[in-house]
Amino acid sequence: MARDQTDFSIRDAVANLPDAVRAVIVGTTTLTAFLLVVLGISGNFPTGGGTIAIAFGAAVVMLAGLLFLSFVGIRAPEIHLPLAMVTGAAIIALVLAAACYVSDIRAGTAFLGASALVVAGVFVSRRRGGIAAPPLRIGHVFAAAAIGAVAILWCRLSAGAAPHLAATGVARIWSDYFIHGTVIAQFGSAVGAERLSYSLVDQPLPFYHYASFMLPAAVMQTNGMTAFAAATGVLLPLGLFLMLLGIYALGTAVSNQIGGLAAVAALVFIPDPSTYWVENGFFGFDWLTFTAPGGGYAIGTAAAMLAMTKLAPVRISRVWIAILLVLLLAVFEFRVHIFVLFVPAAALTLLWNTPFGRRYRIQLAVGTAVVLAVAASALTLLPSLRAIWLHNSGVGTFLPASFSTSNLGAHPWNASPSAVSSFLLLAPAILGWFIVAYPLALAFAFARRRATAFDLFPAWCLFAYLAIVLFAPLSSFGEPEEWQHRPFVLLYAVFVCWTAALIARGVDLDRKSPVVPAALFAVLSILWAVLSWNKDPARPLMSWGRDFYDLAVPAGVLGIGAYLHDHAAAGDVLAYSPMDPGARLNDTPTELGALSNVPLYIARPVIQSRDVNRGAIVSVRLAELAAAARIDDAAQLRETLRKLGIAWYAIKGVSPPFDPGGKHAVYSKGGFLLYHIGATGLFASDDEAPPQ
Repeated sequence: MARDQTDFSIRDAVANLPDAVRAVIVGTTTLTAFLLVVLGISGNFPTGGGTIAIAFGAAVVMLAGLLFLSFVGIRAPEIHLPLAMVTGAAIIALVLAAACYVSDIRAGTAFLGASALVVAGVFVSRRRGGIAAPPLRIGHVFAAAAIGAVAILWCRLSAGAAPHLAATGVARIWSDYFIHGTVIAQFGSAVGAERLSYSLVDQPLPFYHYASFMLPAAVMQTNGMTAFAAATGVLLPLGLFLMLLGIYALGTAVSNQIGGLAAVAALVFIPDPSTYWVENGFFGFDWLTFTAPGGGYAIGTAAAMLAMTKLAPVRISRVWIAILLVLLLAVFEFRVHIFVLFVPAAALTLLWNTPFGRRYRIQLAVGTAVVLAVAASALTLLPSLRAIWLHNSGVGTFLPASFSTSNLGAHPWNASPSAVSSFLLLAPAILGWFIVAYPLALAFAFARRRATAFDLFPAWCLFAYLAIVLFAPLSSFGEPEEWQHRPFVLLYAVFVCWTAALIARGVDLDRKSPVVPAALFAVLSILWAVLSWNKDPARPLMSWGRDFYDLAVPAGVLGIGAYLHDHAAAGDVLAYSPMDPGARLNDTPTELGALSNVPLYIARPVIQSRDVNRGAIVSVRLAELAAAARIDDAAQLRETLRKLGIAWYAIKGVSPPFDPGGKHAVYSKGGFLLYHIGATGLFASDDEAPPQ
């Protein structure tokens, strides 16, 4: 009887908690559990203190999201929890990015400041009636938890890339994750505090979309993991989770909870179009989403914005618009490529739904068609105008690169396609079945009088994407065709989401109980996991992608990285020799930086040289290291490196001229040596055997 009374009192106490408090508890538990699982997969399960720090961070994210939703007046029971998670993560990441970029403090330290702001916001909200939140039902909680489980299953192989690398010497992930790791270390490693740019130490940070790296950097600072493990075990999984939560919220807002769960299921369970029809691996949704993890954060935030717009009051206040602009800025800082597609597509959708747009829809449609026809005719008939267009647009580089034989399946239509046929193949290559399914679902919804102008967003997104392909310039950073290629993941995601949601809405797939669809989703998830257990969604299908995946990392590099991770101190800098002056993407110094968390004197010289000022510094540092490599006197080399501010010197070789036999190395393995230039100015003593 006493036990029954205790159980009843606990249930009664939980039932009497304010809705906002219950939302914080449930959301914090879900986010914490998710992070603990992926950290465990990455081989970095936190200690008790680390677990408390992660739970505290999750609570701050949830509070930030709930404050945001309460302020803008969004109260949607089915999606309040995922919206709070996505918007909270976006706002906190944006605050951290601004603080770290301006002041060069660590992300974990900046998180404490952000936490203070959130707590202040809670106190202010209490004076205005508290945080408004709808009541949670078990089905809504179960849906969020099931989506987290799907995200974990989806990326389990990639999340375990760090222990797999340590065990096999093979990086089972795209090689860019070493680069992502150095960016995370730039904001999360205590070793690199106040050293600014991690790949060109002591130089100002270049302007970049840093926001997606902030929460992983904060986790790294509390956990002590390597930057590579933080990239594969936190950056990627968390981005996928937020993306799926955003897609679920959008699908539910467009239709109902079944539509939201169906959207997530279609996005994850259905093979993307790179596996059928055109079979263009370069447009593999899974591959690029896993390779460029910032896209998941941006898509999730963009989807949350669309869901909130759908649920917005008829009259949108200026404050409401200003708040949404904060989220738009977060999309920009998460992934600028998503931003450049999302903004015009959203603007066209909103314009079409304004009183002006509704009144003059026919005139606008005809006018747009006429403008497009005139532009196409002018570019076809006027060679001089066509030459100007092709000279300033990246389309001439993008189409041949995208439809090269190294990207394509063996089909007759893939045999050296022309520029025109390549352009016509773009939509089928990116969208696959959904280029047919979405129009059919939209027509079905219109026929049943269940469609709105908002449902045209995917169509406007396709229109905006094709315009970007035709007219966007060559990128001045990264790959030349980045503007044309990278945004396609948003296009595919919204087509899938709207197709599933429109079908659910059109055939009245709705239930009053949210438990049944969530349970069905869980069953389908288990079935999908069993059938695709050995499939690696991050693995590229393009033949050239093999050079960037399953990268073999020498045992000496792994060993030096581990040694430095254990022994480097705050303020230390690592230099590597011999440098490859032509290194543009990943190189050995970058791998060492991601595995050790130690900032680099110089890495990836070509990509660093794209800025004129940095290029001059790159030339000087390459010359300095080349000159140091020619020194055959240990004392002279020691003084040279000390003057350059280098504490650790890694080289490829077993018997350098300044140290025959490598006797003074503090670490030696597999043809690599590591030297420590200590404060006393001495290498390791002669009688200190280097670790093997």
